[in-house]
Amino acid sequence: MNAPFEAATKNMSCEDVRKRKLKISIEGIIGCGKSRLMDYLAKEKDVQLIQEPVEEWKNWHGKNILKEFYNKPKEYCFLFQNAALQSATRAVLEKTNATVRITERSPHSAHLFATKLRKERVLSSLEYIALTKWYHLLCEKLDLKLDLIVYIKTLPEMACARTKRRNRYEERNLTMKDHQKLSILHDWWLMGENYDKSEHEKIEWTNQEDDALSFEETGEKSKLTLASNNILKDHMKYRGAVLVLDGNKEGDDMVKEYEKLVEWINDWKRSIEMIKSYRNNMEYVFK
Repeated sequence: MNAPFEAATKNMSCEDVRKRKLKISIEGIIGCGKSRLMDYLAKEKDVQLIQEPVEEWKNWHGKNILKEFYNKPKEYCFLFQNAALQSATRAVLEKTNATVRITERSPHSAHLFATKLRKERVLSSLEYIALTKWYHLLCEKLDLKLDLIVYIKTLPEMACARTKRRNRYEERNLTMKDHQKLSILHDWWLMGENYDKSEHEKIEWTNQEDDALSFEETGEKSKLTLASNNILKDHMKYRGAVLVLDGNKEGDDMVKEYEKLVEWINDWKRSIEMIKSYRNNMEYVFK
């Protein structure tokens, strides 16, 4: 039986189990192949796919805030990160009749991108604190926990080459260093004990001496510190299981990676049927 599902439904009634939706997020660095995986999954039945609303960001109340963010990051960073967090939250909460809902990224990765921008000093300390408080509030008040995160782990070199090939105007200024930083932060978030801390130390995040990877509040003072792991704990709390796919493959080899997710979903569906049957039998016995 699918262990994450069994744990998630342990104290649920039969009726609640029937209504239970599988929430999956596809995560990875820019150019890892998230859209290709979403396209592959389009053939699956009883699955709702929600892609990142890139077109919405390109016409945000009449303004292309994605382009503005890349062109003038300090000026538009806070606005764009708020929009990204809002869009990702709406996607996770969207109602569906399908058993499985799969989103391209999540509120948790939206906050991870904000962490990168704070470490680079693009976001100010107060802006980052505001975004973090907003993220915490959403997590506390809404059901944003994921059942599964699919991490398409891709070498920065490979992802950077793909980004250049697809030639999106808004991404033209992305560098190899951007991909390396995102790769490090995704590994930090999703690889657990397999995270290579030495890679983090190789990257020059900012020219300033102080750093900012975590957020902690004490009394009237708010500060950002690399020593604390509060943010990582928050992300771990809401992430659920993690399925790592090798995003460096191509063609039929990549299809085999995609099929690992399809198998995971089918296992989940079989599990829900088994639990439904078991709960129905138990309810009948105790009537």
